[in-house]
Amino acid sequence: DVQPVRDDATQQPAEPDDRRRPMAFPAVPEARHGFHRLLNQRQGELGLQFLVDWIPTWEPASNLDRGHVAEYQKLMRNWR
Repeated sequence: DVQPVRDDATQQPAEPDDRRRPMAFPAVPEARHGFHRLLNQRQGELGLQFLVDWIPTWEPASNLDRGHVAEYQKLMRNWR
């Protein structure tokens, strides 16, 4: 007796009290990039699986000039 493979499209929407409901971290309004969002969390045969939206959680450091970055990298290399 083969069990059918569950697909994301066939899953029912989460109930209000369901602990598996999708969760999102609070977004920073002024951030250019969003936060990682936990789209879905489910318990399967292979254990707990997390489906995550991989959006960068950092802002690009465009306000640093290359000279400052090179100096810092050199300092860190010498420190190791």
